[in-house]
Amino acid sequence: AWAIVIGALGGAAASHAGDRLFRDPGFARGHVVDFLAYGNWFIGNLADIVIFAAAITGAVFMIRADEESTE
Repeated sequence: AWAIVIGALGGAAASHAGDRLFRDPGFARGHVVDFLAYGNWFIGNLADIVIFAAAITGAVFMIRADEESTE
């Protein structure tokens, strides 16, 4: 399960890094492509969702591991 969380975080971060490196207006100055509007909350992309979900999942895993070690 941890491998999936770490892989998801790494993949999403690589997606953002690739956008920053290779998109307009130029090398290492690019803009992250955002294409999903969530009402009036924010505009994000799939990598944003994956980063958020992986962070929450990792936090849940750490809390559960802590509870198991104290029992």
